[in-house]
Amino acid sequence: MSYSEAEKFGEAVKILRNRKKLTQEVLSQKACVDTKYLREIEKGMHSVGLEITLRLCKALGVNRFELFTLAWEKEYKVYKKSVADKQTKNNCPSDLTNRLFFLVQYN
Repeated sequence: MSYSEAEKFGEAVKILRNRKKLTQEVLSQKACVDTKYLREIEKGMHSVGLEITLRLCKALGVNRFELFTLAWEKEYKVYKKSVADKQTKNNCPSDLTNRLFFLVQYN
């Protein structure tokens, strides 16, 4: 299933909210957003601007990096795996292999 950017963001907000054991009502109050709007954010129905993102982060007790990392974590893992697969397919050694080869060769 392909998720939109708004759905990834909303899922991350929901995961963090649940980790903090907050209800949607409590989080919406802390972030100064309408509860209905927060529900729709969590469902991926809205692309959220910077101001709301920052308010949600503050209310959740996380920084932007943590929120966005969680939102795009799966996508990064898929990308990282595809790069590793290409390196293996092309017999292209990893960066670590290149460094080890260099150390052995010149020491």
